[in-house]
Amino acid sequence: MTRKIVQTGLDRAIYDAAKQYHRAAQLLDKLHHTLPYLTNLGFAIELYIKCMDVTTETRLDAPAGANLMSSVSIPAGGGVAIDRVVGKSKVKAVLRKGNTHSLIRMFNRHEEYLKESAANEYQEKYQSNLVDDLTTIGSPFTYWRYYYENESSHTGFRLLENLAEFFLEFADKQDMQIKSVPIEDDPEV
Repeated sequence: MTRKIVQTGLDRAIYDAAKQYHRAAQLLDKLHHTLPYLTNLGFAIELYIKCMDVTTETRLDAPAGANLMSSVSIPAGGGVAIDRVVGKSKVKAVLRKGNTHSLIRMFNRHEEYLKESAANEYQEKYQSNLVDDLTTIGSPFTYWRYYYENESSHTGFRLLENLAEFFLEFADKQDMQIKSVPIEDDPEV
């Protein structure tokens, strides 16, 4: 019987991308809160939150095409599917449909246990409410990317920095839930 491995939770490739945007922001911080610094920091937070809500399926019996390194598609149900090659296996990572840059909306899509754990750790570390802070900060990536369209000024640089540092550490501690399941279109099943 053909099977696939299904992993849910943290996707290391997305986490690593978040760290790269975060590191770029830290390098830009030497210029004192420039727009690229704030935009990269906001995007890093988005990716940290998204990387903990990914389903990855690996078919061990289905070698990927020789030329396929990575591809991105949008599945019918929404979200984003990323195909990668790992060794001789094709790996598909699916992020849930979102259509938002709102940090609180992305965070609220997570499982309850993860939200509770994050809120408790954040409260302990910063003596602040994570949900309130995510709501306050809004959508920093789009806010700073299109700052000239906004009528009000935005403060909270320290809050943005705290959220980025928190999710860097919190996401890194998350595990994947891994299970082996039959492939639905397999005639032997």
